[in-house]
Amino acid sequence: MRTSTPVRVLRRVGSGVEVADQSGELVRYDAAVVATHPDQALRLLADPIAAEREVLGAFEYSRNETLLHTDSSLLPIAPRAQASWNYRIGGCHASASAGRPEQQPPATASWSATT
Repeated sequence: MRTSTPVRVLRRVGSGVEVADQSGELVRYDAAVVATHPDQALRLLADPIAAEREVLGAFEYSRNETLLHTDSSLLPIAPRAQASWNYRIGGCHASASAGRPEQQPPATASWSATT
């Protein structure tokens, strides 16, 4: 395992995977774990198969305003629901044009403990 080494491309080779880092160095491994967002993972794959393109390309993203705070009173009451990222979805409002509920975008908050 190598840390703090940006990966640029992953390529299947034989029964393993070849990893090219930012400097262009190639290293072969038996397997690789890609721990990124799906769109980033798809861009890393040199030769994605159809199923990978379908699954990793299916995710949609949106921009949301986020508040970084240290106020623990804003966290959910249930300890098991607390996380470093929390979001709150407001109520639905009827759309004047279609008469259907219109959901407001989620409000996200990132909590940072201070010592």
